[in-house]
Amino acid sequence: MAACKGLKYSRPFQPAIFQRWVFGGPKKMPVSRIAWFGLIATLACLLIQIGVIAYVSLVLAQQWKTAISQPLPGGEILAWVKWVATLVPGMQPSLSISAKFIHFLLWALLVAEALFVRYFVVQFVGDVAAYISPYKDSKFDELRHQIRKIGLNVGKVIYGFDSKAATVPAYEKIVVVGHSLGSVLAYDTLNALINLDQVCSAQQQRYVTERTRALITFGSPLDKTAFIFRLQSNNEEDWLREQLAASAQPLIVSYGYRPATLRWVNIWSPMDIISGSVDYYDDPAQAPIPQQLVENIRDPEARIPFAAHVQYWSGEILRKQIYKYVSETPSDPLAMGAST
Repeated sequence: MAACKGLKYSRPFQPAIFQRWVFGGPKKMPVSRIAWFGLIATLACLLIQIGVIAYVSLVLAQQWKTAISQPLPGGEILAWVKWVATLVPGMQPSLSISAKFIHFLLWALLVAEALFVRYFVVQFVGDVAAYISPYKDSKFDELRHQIRKIGLNVGKVIYGFDSKAATVPAYEKIVVVGHSLGSVLAYDTLNALINLDQVCSAQQQRYVTERTRALITFGSPLDKTAFIFRLQSNNEEDWLREQLAASAQPLIVSYGYRPATLRWVNIWSPMDIISGSVDYYDDPAQAPIPQQLVENIRDPEARIPFAAHVQYWSGEILRKQIYKYVSETPSDPLAMGAST
């Protein structure tokens, strides 16, 4: 469903737009000229990988079933070696030694590739899709609720909303950092904390926006989720649902919730197929100063496809950005807005 909507709102080699409710109304958001081809390529790769994984699983299952159905060898070691070899794909007795080696190598590469793709999809793509799925009756709804609850509970302790956490220091500068799915959770948690701050009495307020120095997201799929998973139709009912969803996100309701002392930095790499620049959470026409817009920084050290998604951790840019906002004092908001 999400992929179909993404293809619908993108055009091959043509400029396209979709509408998203931010900062008080529907805004036209540009879609990349290559988005359509990217979606087609992604879908094709996923379908091919499903076929590869299914083929490998079926062949191995059939081969192991045949081998196990045979009587076990006697006590000779050579007989056991031959029997174990029948469990290894590409080791048919009729093949020569060199052919067996080539077949074994090809099968080993095929199995390794299938396992790697399965791990990558489950570990990084699947968890994001499960978390941001917009359907309430999804089987992942309880999981999403628990994840958000844990994130909010941690945020309450750090900001001092939880009266039981009396031993936690009253931090004056807080930096919220999130990677991949963690960046989506960090965004949701910060929005929830700002909402909580708004409904508290004057004595219970914790001044979340004033104490938060930065929201640092890296390897973040936020823009992709805004485009693919949360696209709505143009009818009145869907727009109402879009408005309600946006109203729970102060960071896209008003730039008043993004003072110049609260910066949003997004670190991304074109080699990371999950992340991207965060452009769909801003309306430059309404931002009082440029420092309130998301600052997108490309990480040149995250340059290996697939591996780029985790290379930010060892890169210099992430360390510099965290150190910058943890160590510097926001005495001059405009000066603090300058990029390093």
